[in-house]
Amino acid sequence: MNGVRYFVIRMSTGEYLTNVQVISNYIAYEFTADRTQASSLNDSDSQLILKRLRTLGETRARREELTIPELQRQPEDPAEGG
Repeated sequence: MNGVRYFVIRMSTGEYLTNVQVISNYIAYEFTADRTQASSLNDSDSQLILKRLRTLGETRARREELTIPELQRQPEDPAEGG
């Protein structure tokens, strides 16, 4: 985990994105109010998601970096990995 940073995406509503999938030029996701249930995304994926959200008009979404203890609590995300 040395040098790799992970992020969650928080929407302007205060909800976090979960079950995030990037499919070609389309993103699929659900919402959760629980940060521990949010999808952990690597740096490049989180930037890509923010860019796509901005094109959809969500200008106030932001990335929040996960700490090591938070990462250890995260369940494995089957959508993660590409």
